[in-house]
Formats: sequence, structure tokens, C-alpha cells
Amino acid sequence: MTGVEGDATLVSKARSNAARNGVGNASFAVENLFEPNSFGRAWANEHYDLVLLDPPRAGAAELLSFMSRWNPRRVVYILLPSGSLARGCADSGRRSRALRCPQQG
Repeated sequence: MTGVEGDATLVSKARSNAARNGVGNASFAVENLFEPNSFGRAWANEHYDLVLLDPPRAGAAELLSFMSRWNPRRVVYILLPSGSLARGCADSGRRSRALRCPQQG
């Protein structure tokens, strides 16, 4: 498992949480995810079976170009507003399917 986040404090918390829960196969990196051309780490060139994206409201359009390199069998994209993924997938030639969750009180 590889976790990548732009905030070093959140990466530190993720490392601590993984250690506390005995997750030994996790690695974490601090990276500016809005500038994929500057990715200099090996994680960006790996193959991933599953990609979970939880981007800020601006979306993750910059990362969609890596999907063909990562070649995941599934992408889970957590987002608001709902049109962000559809626009990004249309731009990259990928297909999307939206799941709607009920509002929590």
C-alpha cells in the first residue's frame, strides 16, 4: 500500500496510524499532487491494482494522466462536486460510473 499526500503532518499521522495498527506493508510520501511533472519518486512509476483518490475540491485532473501508467483495475474517487470526475474522465478518454450516497443527518 502506498499513500501520497501533500501535507507532511497528515503523512506523519498516517505513518503513526499504520504502525499502531500493525500495518507493515505501507509506505507514505509527501508530494505536491498538483505538479505531477515534478514527481521524482519511485511510487509514481509503480503499477497499482487499486487507486483511491480523495482530492480537494479542485479535483485530481493532474493525476489522471498517470492512470495509464498505473493501470489500475479499479479507481475509487471521492469527490464533491459530482461533475469533477466526469469532466476528468471525459478529458482522459476513461469511463466513469457515479455512486450516490444518502445524506447523513
